[in-house]
Amino acid sequence: MCKRKRIAITSVKWVGLRCRVQASAGAVGLLADIRESIADKATSLVAKPKEIEPDGQTSLLVLDDRKSGTKATVVLVDASGTVVAKFPTVIGE
Repeated sequence: MCKRKRIAITSVKWVGLRCRVQASAGAVGLLADIRESIADKATSLVAKPKEIEPDGQTSLLVLDDRKSGTKATVVLVDASGTVVAKFPTVIGE
Protein backbone atom coordinates (compact mmCIF):
# COMPACT_ATOMS: atom_id res chain seq x y z
CA MET A 1 0.00 0.00 0.00
CA CYS A 2 1.34 3.42 -0.99
CA LYS A 3 1.09 6.19 1.58
CA ARG A 4 0.28 9.68 0.33
CA LYS A 5 2.17 12.55 1.90
CA ARG A 6 -0.10 14.85 3.83
CA ILE A 7 -0.01 18.36 2.43
CA ALA A 8 -0.59 21.04 5.02
CA ILE A 9 -0.16 24.72 5.74
CA THR A 10 1.93 24.72 8.90
CA SER A 11 1.85 28.44 9.68
CA VAL A 12 0.48 31.78 8.52
CA LYS A 13 2.04 35.00 9.80
CA TRP A 14 0.96 38.54 8.97
CA VAL A 15 3.07 41.67 8.70
CA GLY A 16 0.57 44.36 7.82
CA LEU A 17 -1.26 43.11 4.73
CA ARG A 18 1.54 40.70 3.73
CA CYS A 19 0.93 37.07 4.61
CA ARG A 20 3.88 34.70 5.03
CA VAL A 21 2.85 31.11 4.41
CA GLN A 22 4.82 28.03 5.50
CA ALA A 23 3.70 24.69 4.05
CA SER A 24 4.80 21.08 4.43
CA ALA A 25 7.48 19.67 2.14
CA GLY A 26 4.91 17.99 -0.14
CA ALA A 27 3.42 21.37 -1.07
CA VAL A 28 6.26 22.48 -3.36
CA GLY A 29 4.83 23.55 -6.72
CA LEU A 30 1.30 24.16 -5.44
CA LEU A 31 -0.23 27.63 -5.58
CA ALA A 32 -1.09 29.62 -2.45
CA ASP A 33 -4.07 31.97 -2.44
CA ILE A 34 -6.12 33.92 0.11
CA ARG A 35 -9.87 33.62 -0.40
CA GLU A 36 -13.05 34.76 1.26
CA SER A 37 -14.77 31.56 0.06
CA ILE A 38 -12.57 28.45 0.02
CA ALA A 39 -13.81 26.86 -3.21
CA ASP A 40 -14.37 30.09 -5.18
CA LYS A 41 -11.25 31.49 -6.87
CA ALA A 42 -13.25 34.61 -7.78
CA THR A 43 -13.12 35.60 -4.07
CA SER A 44 -9.30 35.76 -4.09
CA LEU A 45 -7.90 38.77 -2.21
CA VAL A 46 -4.50 38.79 -3.95
CA ALA A 47 -3.50 39.94 -7.43
CA LYS A 48 -2.30 36.46 -8.39
CA PRO A 49 -1.79 33.20 -6.45
CA LYS A 50 1.88 32.38 -5.87
CA GLU A 51 3.77 29.10 -6.08
CA ILE A 52 5.15 27.47 -2.94
CA GLU A 53 8.96 27.66 -3.11
CA PRO A 54 11.33 24.69 -2.54
CA ASP A 55 11.74 25.75 1.11
CA GLY A 56 7.95 25.43 1.58
CA GLN A 57 7.36 29.17 1.84
CA THR A 58 5.74 31.99 -0.06
CA SER A 59 4.28 35.38 0.73
CA LEU A 60 1.09 36.99 -0.50
CA LEU A 61 -0.04 40.61 -0.41
CA VAL A 62 -3.67 41.61 0.12
CA LEU A 63 -4.18 44.62 -2.14
CA ASP A 64 -7.29 46.13 -0.52
CA ASP A 65 -6.46 47.62 2.90
CA ARG A 66 -10.20 47.74 3.69
CA LYS A 67 -10.02 43.93 4.07
CA SER A 68 -7.85 44.24 7.19
CA GLY A 69 -9.58 42.38 10.04
CA THR A 70 -11.69 40.28 7.64
CA LYS A 71 -11.93 36.51 8.05
CA ALA A 72 -10.43 34.61 5.12
CA THR A 73 -8.75 31.31 4.30
CA VAL A 74 -5.28 30.65 2.97
CA VAL A 75 -5.58 27.77 0.49
CA LEU A 76 -3.18 25.62 -1.50
CA VAL A 77 -4.43 24.54 -4.91
CA ASP A 78 -3.05 22.00 -7.35
CA ALA A 79 -2.69 22.35 -11.13
CA SER A 80 -6.33 21.37 -11.69
CA GLY A 81 -7.55 24.08 -9.27
CA THR A 82 -8.51 21.66 -6.49
CA VAL A 83 -8.01 22.95 -2.95
CA VAL A 84 -5.65 20.50 -1.22
CA ALA A 85 -5.06 22.38 2.04
CA LYS A 86 -6.67 25.27 3.92
CA PHE A 87 -5.86 27.45 6.93
CA PRO A 88 -8.35 29.93 8.42
CA THR A 89 -6.98 33.39 9.20
CA VAL A 90 -7.91 36.99 9.86
CA ILE A 91 -6.27 39.44 7.49
CA GLY A 92 -3.55 41.44 9.17
CA GLU A 93 -3.66 39.57 12.50
